[in-house]
Amino acid sequence: MADFELITRSTDPRVTLQGANTYTASPDPILGGTYGLPEVTMQLLVPGRALPKIQAELSVDDPQAEPLAEWLRGNWLRLVDAGHPAAAVTVLTNPGIRVPGELITAAATVAVTWSSPAVNETVLLVTLEPSAATADPPAREYTGFAVFDFGTTTTAITLRYKPRVDLQDPLDPEQARALARALAGLLRVPLTDTQDEWAKLLGGVPAEVFRRTGDQRTLDEIAAQLDSGNLEVLHAVLGPLEVACHGRRAPRELHRRLDQALRDAYAVPPLQANGLQSVRFSAPEESSVTALSSMVHVVTFDPLTVRMELRDQPPKDGGKIEGSVRSLKREFPSITVPRPLSTLREFRARGDLPEAARTAQTDDLLGQVFKHLYGEAQQRLEENPDTGEPLALRRVFLLCPTVTPPAARERLRELALKAMPDVEIPPIDVDEGIAAALYFVMLGIGSASGIGVEALRGRSRRLPDGPNGEKRWQRTILVVDIGGGTTDIALIGVRLTEIPVGADDDRLIGRRYRLTPEVLGTTGHPQLGGDNLTLRVFYWLKAAIADAYLLAAGQPAENLARQVVTSGARKPVPATVRARLDELVPTRGEGKATEFLELWHKADKAKQQLGGRRAWEDGDLSKFLSASVKTSANPGGNDSSGSGNSGAEMTFKVTLGSEDFERLVRPLIRRAAGLAAAQVSASFRGDPDARLDEVALSGRTVEMPLVAETIRARLADLSVRGRPLTWNPTNLVVEKKRAKEVASMGAAWAATVAGVGVDERAQKGDSRIAFQTGGLMLRLPCDFRLRGNDDVADDVLRAGDPFVIGHKGELGTARGPWGRSGGVPTSTG
Repeated sequence: MADFELITRSTDPRVTLQGANTYTASPDPILGGTYGLPEVTMQLLVPGRALPKIQAELSVDDPQAEPLAEWLRGNWLRLVDAGHPAAAVTVLTNPGIRVPGELITAAATVAVTWSSPAVNETVLLVTLEPSAATADPPAREYTGFAVFDFGTTTTAITLRYKPRVDLQDPLDPEQARALARALAGLLRVPLTDTQDEWAKLLGGVPAEVFRRTGDQRTLDEIAAQLDSGNLEVLHAVLGPLEVACHGRRAPRELHRRLDQALRDAYAVPPLQANGLQSVRFSAPEESSVTALSSMVHVVTFDPLTVRMELRDQPPKDGGKIEGSVRSLKREFPSITVPRPLSTLREFRARGDLPEAARTAQTDDLLGQVFKHLYGEAQQRLEENPDTGEPLALRRVFLLCPTVTPPAARERLRELALKAMPDVEIPPIDVDEGIAAALYFVMLGIGSASGIGVEALRGRSRRLPDGPNGEKRWQRTILVVDIGGGTTDIALIGVRLTEIPVGADDDRLIGRRYRLTPEVLGTTGHPQLGGDNLTLRVFYWLKAAIADAYLLAAGQPAENLARQVVTSGARKPVPATVRARLDELVPTRGEGKATEFLELWHKADKAKQQLGGRRAWEDGDLSKFLSASVKTSANPGGNDSSGSGNSGAEMTFKVTLGSEDFERLVRPLIRRAAGLAAAQVSASFRGDPDARLDEVALSGRTVEMPLVAETIRARLADLSVRGRPLTWNPTNLVVEKKRAKEVASMGAAWAATVAGVGVDERAQKGDSRIAFQTGGLMLRLPCDFRLRGNDDVADDVLRAGDPFVIGHKGELGTARGPWGRSGGVPTSTG
């Protein structure tokens, strides 16, 4: 029996199976007349084998189609690192490749033969048929796509509105404008050291601007031009400042400020170069924002219709709704077994629900959410001046948490297809953790890939040469995305391979590289996020209100807030304290929805302020006390002093401190940091030379300094194979400005660059890059062990192994209950 088996498949509806390993491909007018191709993988049949050397021979049936053959050899086929331990699945072709329509002038059949002693010879035949549709896409169809990131608390949509353009300038226009604004501030603020040198340098700036632009301007006018984003003035000012930094008497503060300005500019995502933009949501009397509240307002049950608003509140226009559902995303993992809407906590206490609420289910509600988000994206297209006339969105990518099982991912896709029947929705291969990691890869490459790839190489670890002598480098990035409801963690290896230059190639074209992001490991937690922190603050605030009331009423102190802060329990509040709070500050049960939402919003605002290490206080909280408590405190409606103040009018101030806040939430942050450390340990245990090059934090929760400090400290204490983890603690970056958009932008960038071949438009001497995203497959988040009769558990599968959906696409095995072993999550069953 062979050690490996080659499997071919296609998820593209225009690439159809005609027979054994025989396909026909037709152009897709929605994607600019390009052609999809089958995906080819090699599955390991005998565990423990090393990757064999595989020869792939590609030919075409017509000599006129030789340019097509050369394009496929350089962009579609993948090399195999022979001799290395084989994973469960090895990708032999780039699954995201699309063949340009101009290469197909007549019907052409491509034959690819893979041969190796360890693999049965496999021949793949693909016939690409031309079509008149390749000339132009339909007049009113949109050739881009949208990425939907439906979060627990907020939702973001990223659009790709035009093809990717590899800019010659290393700065994207938005990055350049950010740098210009920073330089404007630098020109206005005098440096504290070496005043004479700084004054002399500033005095020469107007002359340099005149020399480069021909315009005579004062220093204040130059700063104003920089504030307005004048890029011509930017380059005129930046040059002298960079030259001054190399002078022996250059102000030291200039080095620091200019370096920080450049860092901040490159931290702006290069959206224009990649043809990406965020959907901006707006409503009457509201400023536009890039994040929509994920609260789902049910307008009617029959038929089921929904709406979503900018804020986490019911609609302000007075429109009648049946109810508002919070945190619907928590239904993702169990969406294969949906439940009636009447069982949701927002509806189960109501006795007047119509029959439609008992027959409609959570999957129906999610389908309506996808339909609503499609409408939001479509509206943005119709309003976009770059698109001219109204266009139709025909391709949508979905995201889900890293820990979402494959069956649930496919069910989400089915719901979206049902809600958007005319839209292509690819399988959910890139989850939120992977997408967040790819966002930071996009930042590293920048707008000019020829320059960005050389910078990336300089920051990467040199690997042993490949099987054909090609040079290779790898940069390993750990991404921790702590959102509103979930924590998603991905360890990505960005592999850079230099493509050897052949004897017939122009030696002046510069280096050519293949960039392959590969998932080294993914994990996460479905109920560990910002909402969990808010829940703890919520109970803490209720306890503080109760304590303040008891003090004001002259009753014995119970120190409820102190009990909440110091409990250290996995639950947000001790059971005895919770019962007491239900008596004093009730927020549960029928008729308490308004009080709950108002106090929840106060707790969320308190969390944000306390997370920034600033105290929070509020003096308008007595209204949350129960009516019976107020009455018992002041019989007859008067207070004990005889002043005539009723209990309802009692006022007191509640103050929450940042030190107690950090003590309250630190256990949750440590759990997230522990998951990240365990993932690194599991993925690195087989590579003695592994190092962690960058740690990137995203999501709304990571804005708190405590998160970065906790993760940095946990990784500093981490040992791999008995040695301290090799990493640079200064390479920890926190995305704050676009915290919610990170995942949708990363996924959009991956879909944009997938299948982009070596850029033939690059000028001679530039480095050129080909993107391959075939390594972005699911990985097991834990070890799987088989426990025998002697109670000894043997490893069957290891954390980080590629996840394969059974044999030839059939569903695989189910895992047992969670356990732990040596800090690495395990499953024994």
